[in-house]
Amino acid sequence: MLLKVEEYKTYLKDGEKADNTIRDYVTTLKQLEDYLNFHQITEITKTVMTDYKEYLTMLEFQKGDTKKNYEISSINQTITKLNVYFNWIYNVDDGGKNPLSLKQHNTQIKAHRKSIDDTDYKRMLKNAHSRETYQFMLVIANTGMRITEVLKLKVSDLDKKIIRISNKGKFKTVSLPLWLRRELKKYVIDALWGNEDSFIFPKSKTSYRNYIKKTAGKAKVNSEKAYPHSFRHYFAKQYILKHNGNISDLQQLLGHSNIQTTAIYTHLSVEELAAIQRKVKNI
Repeated sequence: MLLKVEEYKTYLKDGEKADNTIRDYVTTLKQLEDYLNFHQITEITKTVMTDYKEYLTMLEFQKGDTKKNYEISSINQTITKLNVYFNWIYNVDDGGKNPLSLKQHNTQIKAHRKSIDDTDYKRMLKNAHSRETYQFMLVIANTGMRITEVLKLKVSDLDKKIIRISNKGKFKTVSLPLWLRRELKKYVIDALWGNEDSFIFPKSKTSYRNYIKKTAGKAKVNSEKAYPHSFRHYFAKQYILKHNGNISDLQQLLGHSNIQTTAIYTHLSVEELAAIQRKVKNI
């Protein structure tokens, strides 16, 4: 067992925690345990916990389809319980450090927040806030890279068929399509960047989020779709719908530790499912 549920339950009882509190913590840990067992995860890492947080958030997106908007306080409560548990595991009170600590969501998430579609994507490219924003959107939409990974791309990477990107001691391999590398090279040359160690996108995550918001406003695209991660979702759907990709390969491309998170990324609308069914020939 990866989680010490019964030991932690005893610890809470010894601390004279209320029965409801103990029940809540045990339920939270059991849910995580089910998730780990289902995906046959044998080691709890920060990546696993980050994916689990993303999984919980995506479930909230789906549950929120019938609501106007809602707060994700329930997810933050779950995150708090998990952080407290792992603080106990790593003896934080005695000077230890919890390597699995998760940040809480600090904003409201709208229930109708969805990823961009083909029309949105084309309109946003056409109305990009700047050439830099255009290239930034192009990269995520055609690779599915995370914003943190995109910001680590260097000019020297454009000559490589396979790029290794480090993230918290681990490496992820990325391969940019040849046409995209040529597009970025032209952009870099026109921008008069001569240093191969320069980052292609040197600004902060906040800056690029703001650029995308401005682009959406200019393109008259729903602002709820205007965030970098939306382009990652767009890539996932296009990979399945237009390129006949399979979800196992997509899982590796997106860097998910489990396939269920990937499945949520490719959640298709009624219209998209109907379009697929219309293409089916006599089986």
